[in-house]
Amino acid sequence: MPEVVDAQAFAVTAQLAAMLPFLRGEQGRGDQLGLAFRALLSELGANGLELRSTDGGLVVHGVPISDDVPGAQEVRAQLRGHGIGVLRFGPGLTPTSVLAVLRPMAMPAGRFGHLEALVAEIDAPTRALVQIEPEATADPAGAVLPDGYVSDLDFIGAVKASARYTTSE
Repeated sequence: MPEVVDAQAFAVTAQLAAMLPFLRGEQGRGDQLGLAFRALLSELGANGLELRSTDGGLVVHGVPISDDVPGAQEVRAQLRGHGIGVLRFGPGLTPTSVLAVLRPMAMPAGRFGHLEALVAEIDAPTRALVQIEPEATADPAGAVLPDGYVSDLDFIGAVKASARYTTSE
């Protein structure tokens, strides 16, 4: 079953990247936006959307997406340009609400000045159904870590802490 999840995550990535220029009004006509949007909604299906932008790359629905996957670099750059670490909404969001979330996200980096201004562009009822977190609070690994994993920073901190208790004067 992982191949199906991976394929869906790759397709969502490509569809989001394809929609960005349409949402910014940089290319295409309304009917092209409609086709791209229907394709994205079809990929989201009953899963909703979960995007994470991490130092290690883009993560879609818990699947790490390498930079060579079509659209991965564009989507990640768009999220990072607005300071978004996590964008998540559950299934059942109306197409109008999905557009209300994606339109501000698609705007050029720096357009809103800070993440709170971007979030304020989303209508209040939709905002209540969406989770948008800044990069600083996003999971730095962006994926499920193996049991027993200790980050470099945690390891160094533990060594320093233990050194204080084991050194004799």
